[in-house]
Amino acid sequence: MVRKIKKDEGDAFSPEPGRTSPGRWISSTIQKMKGATVAKLEDMVERFNRILPIIEEAGFRVSEIEAVMTVPPSVIAHVRIRELLEGDEREALLAGIAHRKMASHFLRSLYKAAEFGNNVDLHGFEYFEIEVEFGIIPSITVKFAPLDGIDDELGYRRDDTA
Repeated sequence: MVRKIKKDEGDAFSPEPGRTSPGRWISSTIQKMKGATVAKLEDMVERFNRILPIIEEAGFRVSEIEAVMTVPPSVIAHVRIRELLEGDEREALLAGIAHRKMASHFLRSLYKAAEFGNNVDLHGFEYFEIEVEFGIIPSITVKFAPLDGIDDELGYRRDDTA
């Protein structure tokens, strides 16, 4: 037998007097997370913005930046080599930013990724970009494309089928 719920009793998902319903609580929590995500993402973008001149001075070019609005948020930078600093110039730049941990770590990681990309031999493929993701778990992806799929001047893949 199904019992009728009286109007003042509510249902299983109605709040007890003085309490928020689960649906409202979830909605409120999501709104708070969105606000925190946007604030964190803005902070990440601002911090990345401060190291852009150092990246360029080091001989790289940022071709694209993605701001990923997820929980947790992340910023993805697409980086290409222009003309890398070598030897004493590179060491002087790294020494000059040693006190800036994020910039120093980022730049050292870029140099290692560029060295890896230039030294790996994938038959018929050429290194063309480094993708760096800033987030809770940072990552670096070294991208390769077919030799005939790279436009050297722009650094973008060509569509030769058109």
